[in-house]
Amino acid sequence: MMSHPESMSEIGQFPAPSPQAETWGKRLAELEAPILSQRQQLQRMLSPSISLLDLEHALAADPMLAWPVLLKAAQLPRIGGQVQGLQHALNLLGLDKTQACIRAHSKPAYDRNQPGHTHYLQALSVGEFAAQLLRLWESPQYPGGTEHMAWSTMLLSLGRYLMPLLEPKLMAQLERRVALGERRSRVEHSLLGCNLAEITIAMLRLKGLPESQWPPMIDSRTPRHIAAAGHFAWTDIMAPELPRHIALWLRRPNTGMLLAHLLAWRAYDGWYDRATWRLLHTVSAYLNQPLSQVVASVHHCAARTSRLQRHTEIVTVGELLLHPPRAPRTLNTDPTESRSHTESQRAATAAPALQTTSHDDALNVTTPAPDIHHLKQWLKAVQQGQYTDLRALMHSAAITMTKGLGIERCLLLMRPPKSEALRCYYAHGFVEPDHLRQLTLTEHSDGVLARMMNDGGALKVNADRVNAIKRQLPPPLNTLCLQSGLLLASIHLNHHVVGLLWADTGHAEIQLHDQHYLGFKKVAQAISHGFALQAKGRQAIRTSQPPGS
Repeated sequence: MMSHPESMSEIGQFPAPSPQAETWGKRLAELEAPILSQRQQLQRMLSPSISLLDLEHALAADPMLAWPVLLKAAQLPRIGGQVQGLQHALNLLGLDKTQACIRAHSKPAYDRNQPGHTHYLQALSVGEFAAQLLRLWESPQYPGGTEHMAWSTMLLSLGRYLMPLLEPKLMAQLERRVALGERRSRVEHSLLGCNLAEITIAMLRLKGLPESQWPPMIDSRTPRHIAAAGHFAWTDIMAPELPRHIALWLRRPNTGMLLAHLLAWRAYDGWYDRATWRLLHTVSAYLNQPLSQVVASVHHCAARTSRLQRHTEIVTVGELLLHPPRAPRTLNTDPTESRSHTESQRAATAAPALQTTSHDDALNVTTPAPDIHHLKQWLKAVQQGQYTDLRALMHSAAITMTKGLGIERCLLLMRPPKSEALRCYYAHGFVEPDHLRQLTLTEHSDGVLARMMNDGGALKVNADRVNAIKRQLPPPLNTLCLQSGLLLASIHLNHHVVGLLWADTGHAEIQLHDQHYLGFKKVAQAISHGFALQAKGRQAIRTSQPPGS
């Protein structure tokens, strides 16, 4: 539970809790958490002949029974709150005081039939996974032991353990909304008026835990730090050099605890979500280990933690590795929505979306967040000439637009030499791509295709202009237009326009935004660059061949 001594200066002053957090904190502070130990195990813990080492092992298997022991030791005036884990706490209190503390907190017992108890146990299993991740990452750096850091990592989720016991129906609603794709922190704020991290700090203050022992706070800057560090994951032959400000944040003593806590809960909400993948990139930068090695070790840790779980009524984080990826992120549920709505009704009315970065009031849908790192990596690969044929180049471009920009459909229209018609050379994301590849289009002299082929450039067609543009497009291209808008950009070779790239989001509900357009223009420019490199390569081969060959 207890934070590393070096971390106190990093934490600084904790902000005063909000009124909502203060109210929830008071209610949680009065709550007794169910213990997991059976009667036989309790009797053994209270035996006068038990050794402190055996007692430590028994308490470690029941974290919420160990928590009052740690708290009591941290409140001893002679040590100033510096408790370095469970073993230290037992040595400070001695056997009699420890057993008195256990006796005072030996009820209630866990009962799967009681409201909220299963959700409590589920949250506790995620916290234990976070602690195991912390031990995995930090043990090489702290050969003297990491228990104080592991307990502090578990303490980060204290509010999430206890809230299902206080408000089982409300937390069941929270889990349903998270399962439908909403961000856990946003649902917490929607239902509770604040997030559970704030409530945890408010509760610890009321419980009398010294401030030096509070877990690190996840503040508004944490997501920015994580995103910036994730761009420096070890994905190549050598690890990238870290900028100084990122290296300083990664080397803070509390960073490992934050990353372990966040990754454990992100994995529980969806192993294969984009946010989980980004966190794994950040962990790669933090550990200075190849991303593939990090992913393998985290998965192995999840499986090992699951094997230690004795209760069969919960789904462990390791078991969730075997679950297929979730459907695309759904709409944020309106917090004023009637609770009589069922989960299936919400899922049926929700439009597919990805991570929210901006809100479209007209259609009330979320828009995809660009994965700038993915886009940069691809642009670099094109610039280095890694794609030596048209199909490989276009396939990688389509994947980049889908993953990096949220643009799910694209067409490459090219004009063959000595021809006035456009032919479809590549199609991605459509229901019948093979049929589309047979398209041959004639340009109308006053149509948008002709103007783009003559003048070049890029064009973003917003939803309110789609119908006007459709009238300028030849069939069957005009039937492919979605009401959410489309993107067009010219493809160049030797300063001449040789084709057009067409793209859209693939969903009538997800409108195009400036982030789509800016990224799309970069992709089109990179395709033109790739064409030029391929043309130079073919020319070099021809000139190197002897005459008559």
